[in-house]
Amino acid sequence: MPAQGASLVMDASEPRRLFCLGDQPCPSVSRAWLLDGPVNSDDLQEWLDEAGYDAEVEDDCSSGSCRVDGSADDWRFTLFVTTPGPGESSRLSLSVRH
Repeated sequence: MPAQGASLVMDASEPRRLFCLGDQPCPSVSRAWLLDGPVNSDDLQEWLDEAGYDAEVEDDCSSGSCRVDGSADDWRFTLFVTTPGPGESSRLSLSVRH
């Protein structure tokens, strides 16, 4: 989903089960990437559109953090973008659950 040059820093999944235990819904996938630089709201909206997610970026990602909730093919997702400071790399975290 993120642009080229992004490095995957976290990848976790929870398979479908008869009973889901703990706080992690099942099935679900969580991933996080460290990006080469800051992310703005337009970049994020372009990535969401290209991935086929039904969501609109309403927050200003240049403020340091933004959150997007949406869906794609009966799956719900939450996406967080955090940027520690001006000009620093952003972290993109994606959680997808059924």
